[in-house]
Amino acid sequence: MKLEWDLTHLYSNSKEWESDRKILEKKIKTLLKKHDSFISNSELFKEYINEKVECDILIEKIYCYAKRHL
Repeated sequence: MKLEWDLTHLYSNSKEWESDRKILEKKIKTLLKKHDSFISNSELFKEYINEKVECDILIEKIYCYAKRHL
């Protein structure tokens, strides 16, 4: 018997997953550009950390969908 996971709470289809994957690529590129300067002041540091957390959450969502669906 083959079990299937209900992944609709993550993405309703693969197109949504692909869209988030592209968004994540852009976010990572943005973070890489800020990597050397984020420690220059507390506001930049806070912004960088918040963006990093957003990326981490998106990575987890993308990974879980791909692991169980693709």
